[in-house]
Amino acid sequence: MSCRRHEGDGPAWCMDCHPETYEDAIDAITNAAVNRADEHADEEWKRRADEALRQIATALPILTPDDLWDVIERPREPRASGAVFRRAIKAGWIEPTGRLVKSRNHLQHGNKISEYRSLIYVHGIP
Repeated sequence: MSCRRHEGDGPAWCMDCHPETYEDAIDAITNAAVNRADEHADEEWKRRADEALRQIATALPILTPDDLWDVIERPREPRASGAVFRRAIKAGWIEPTGRLVKSRNHLQHGNKISEYRSLIYVHGIP
């Protein structure tokens, strides 16, 4: 796709000329980064993280990545957690609430993180 305003020596794409594709571009960049992090994550860590997230979703009606970090060690590439949450969504364990909440993890420096609703929460399970 070429940029209408910047043809020739300009960028191949810009938000001004293609605003309808801006969110698609952000999604594509995010997906590529999550996929790269997942490809480089240790297989055993991914297995443990997937199981930990399933257990968390059974025990909590609302959860965040902080809940995962409370029970499992961080991998070499902490962004690999994005793929863990995507697999949990695909498996039907959780769904995004659409809310961002302040992280309680000091390593996040108060940044906002995604919140998820459990679809497998079992009331009364500790």
